[in-house]
Amino acid sequence: MSAGLLLSIACGGGEDGPKEYEIRAVDYAYEGLPDKIAAGSSFTLLNKSTVEVHEIYAARLPDSETRSVDELLQLPEGEQEALRAIDWFVLIALPGEEGQAVLGNGSFGEPGRYLLACFIPTGADPQALLAALESESEEEPDLGEGAPHFTRGMFAEVRVE
Repeated sequence: MSAGLLLSIACGGGEDGPKEYEIRAVDYAYEGLPDKIAAGSSFTLLNKSTVEVHEIYAARLPDSETRSVDELLQLPEGEQEALRAIDWFVLIALPGEEGQAVLGNGSFGEPGRYLLACFIPTGADPQALLAALESESEEEPDLGEGAPHFTRGMFAEVRVE
């Protein structure tokens, strides 16, 4: 075994160590999403849609939570908010663009189960979202009344080990 490979494994860069994953958002799914990743791994987002804004909202679920991601996304919005208590981030990408971190840095710091979902309303105006991201206002942007993308299947679970 080469010294470089031994050093890579010792520093956590081996096959099972942290990696950066490019996740591709399409209407209405994630492509390239692994089932399991190493703690310290991170995601970047590339929006392959030509029309829709997409996001990766990622939140570590409490260790005591046993319900599926599908079940959790059926909860009323207020109960979903309670799931954001630990280790979460948000990446957003306009149509045809690379995403940007708007909360956190796209990194999975703690082992556990993570809920991933796109809460952007179907048909949201990309320019309204861009203006809201560039604004320093605390006001929620008006993104329209469309159903959130997760209701069309844009959600998943990732296990971080």
